[in-house]
Amino acid sequence: MMDADRQILDDRARQLARPLAVALDAARTDVLFMSLGDERLAIELRYVRQIVALPEITAVPDLPPAFLGVVNLAGAILPVVDLGVLLTERRSGIGAKRMVIVGEHRPELGLAVDDVEQIVSEDKWQPVGDAPLVRGVLNGERLLIDGDWLLRDPRLFSKIQTV
Repeated sequence: MMDADRQILDDRARQLARPLAVALDAARTDVLFMSLGDERLAIELRYVRQIVALPEITAVPDLPPAFLGVVNLAGAILPVVDLGVLLTERRSGIGAKRMVIVGEHRPELGLAVDDVEQIVSEDKWQPVGDAPLVRGVLNGERLLIDGDWLLRDPRLFSKIQTV
């Protein structure tokens, strides 16, 4: 089987293996509320590793459009993502002041955001249709970012091909 075919099958398997969004309203979810431009966002607290003032971002040529660049975080190089590009396909993280560092077990990505508002425990999330990055919505305005999807989003990570 060709590498491209294998990649397609792997992506489909990951999508099908995702838990159903309906499970959101079964229990309270601890989340971090944040803002980015006009967007009101949240992400499950279990994915948040650290919150810092946005350091100087170093641009890197040929990165996918959602990447603003990289930062040096205590000696570790961390990619910084503009969620606006992933959500609306337009850049919105240009004036960001904070960085929410996310990852499953270690820092993996920095999210450029305007502000971090509060940590809450919420159980009134409404599931959304087929939006891959959005796991739910609160009061019709706050989007719950799917941390698992974000850390595996095919727009951010692609298989490195060798020649």
